[in-house]
Amino acid sequence: MQQAATSIKEKLHQRIEGIDDEKMLEALYVVTGGYRKEDEDIDSSDEVVKELEKREADHLAGKTASYSLEEFKSRINKRYGY
Repeated sequence: MQQAATSIKEKLHQRIEGIDDEKMLEALYVVTGGYRKEDEDIDSSDEVVKELEKREADHLAGKTASYSLEEFKSRINKRYGY
């Protein structure tokens, strides 16, 4: 492995160790490809399914905010300094 990549990994490990926000850690886990359906039991009750369908409809209708990857990175950087 290249020395630069090793250095980046070390820096990432240090930053991750310093994060106490559970939601941020979950987001990083998902962003890095760590989420798989079998990782947890998903509640698929009718109530949950209806809520997800409502959220999807709101998103598609433009009623909720969405962000590009660059906007997402900027928001995370402003909020957490990463």
